[in-house]
Amino acid sequence: MTSSTQKTRFSIITFLSVLVVLAVLAVAAALVFSPFRHLQLASAVDRVLSDVRYCQEMAIYADVPYGIAFEPARSRYTICRYEGGKRAGVRDPATKAFPWRIDFTAGVYKGFKIAFAEDGGGSELVFAAGAGVPCGAGGAPLKKRASVSVTSSAGTITVNVDPQTGYAWRS
Repeated sequence: MTSSTQKTRFSIITFLSVLVVLAVLAVAAALVFSPFRHLQLASAVDRVLSDVRYCQEMAIYADVPYGIAFEPARSRYTICRYEGGKRAGVRDPATKAFPWRIDFTAGVYKGFKIAFAEDGGGSELVFAAGAGVPCGAGGAPLKKRASVSVTSSAGTITVNVDPQTGYAWRS
């Protein structure tokens, strides 16, 4: 072999190095443009769904109204108990944080938006003591289903709450 032939050839190591760099770039692009953001959205919706179910279970078990006070302008909500017609904060059983607040402007759910709709136009979903029937902020049972929508760059997923049973599901 002549020296001029050796200068124009790529070695197998150079070729493999280029492949590794391209593979790393492909994985990075896949994470940015893939359903990763959709998985975060699904996780946020599952959190809302879990908290709605928790409030209903606690209203039945503790025989005290429990609910969620939504603050869509701040993209957050707070888990509450209602005693004597007054709202009181609840301690998060997992983190011991007080009040138990889910904030969609920081942490894992940063950049998500939340919206709440119920037939009375209020911003609270309350489950009646004992029976766990869903009510609006005034304590009147819901006539139509309530919904909580979570929105991100990946889309919108809604949690619905049945007005008779309080059963919650995502759609």
